[in-house]
Amino acid sequence: MKKIKKITLEIWDDLLNRVDEAAIKDGFNSRSEFLRFLIVT
Repeated sequence: MKKIKKITLEIWDDLLNRVDEAAIKDGFNSRSEFLRFLIVT
């Protein structure tokens, strides 16, 4: 989690957009569901 806090908002926003695309491709219902998956694994 410490690394995430160091990411700038601009990069974080871009990352979230990529997460949205990846989540749709992988069949996740939402960004939050995908992020929960990433945090758990």
